[in-house]
Amino acid sequence: MGGEDLVGDEEDFGTRDAGETERWRRTCAIEGHESEVKSCGWSPSGSLLATCGRDRTVWVWEAHGEEEFECAAAMHGHGGDVKRVTWHPTEDVLVTTSYDESVKIWREDADGDDWSCVRTLGGEDGNGGEGHASTVWCASFEPRALDDGRVGTRCVTCGGDGKLIVWNGKGFCNTDLEFGTSFECGHDRAVLSCSWGRNGLVAAGGGDNSIRLYGEVDGTWREVVKVENAHDDDVNHVEWSPHDSSLLVSASDDGTVTIWRLS
Repeated sequence: MGGEDLVGDEEDFGTRDAGETERWRRTCAIEGHESEVKSCGWSPSGSLLATCGRDRTVWVWEAHGEEEFECAAAMHGHGGDVKRVTWHPTEDVLVTTSYDESVKIWREDADGDDWSCVRTLGGEDGNGGEGHASTVWCASFEPRALDDGRVGTRCVTCGGDGKLIVWNGKGFCNTDLEFGTSFECGHDRAVLSCSWGRNGLVAAGGGDNSIRLYGEVDGTWREVVKVENAHDDDVNHVEWSPHDSSLLVSASDDGTVTIWRLS
């Protein structure tokens, strides 16, 4: 995996004039959280929407068309701000990350009447001290399919402790997800976002303005690309394209969004 470079893409992805904004319209406003809403995301089936916030709650909403959403569950359990909601790529299983240093896995009960936490990873209620030692900012599932067709059997998280942790599972993401390996990222400050690409690389962005890519070689994770000053301020989000495994987008406190291409 050596010799790869991450470069800013100069391709014109297009802009829209202000006069074209009528193409967008608000169809629905969802209310429920008592404070800042930190993250939201659609389930793989598209029938569910998850939200989380500073009020320490996680909500699952059931879509009825595009103009009506019914609360399917309002879940408590985190002891601090819930920073991110992440759905399993093929299953209606939800992962949340939090200021309380934990990762929680949620799924619908067998009778379909409610949702509950089926596993806590890290934090005070977690697995024997294995986990992050600071805020867990983000989670991302491995998108590549195994030989038997299973997807999302591993998940990576990043935290304020400057670490990435890979969690392994024997099957799909459920109660068997467990600590796999933890490694220092090389970031000088908190790692705020991570994204696992179809190319097998994990991208990470942090409070030190840098973006780094990590690859797994013989079971060991190594830094393969480093961009020291990717932005002029914190890198808040990185995301691999689901369709082009060489394309990465990053967003920063410096007010810019940058497209990067792996070459």
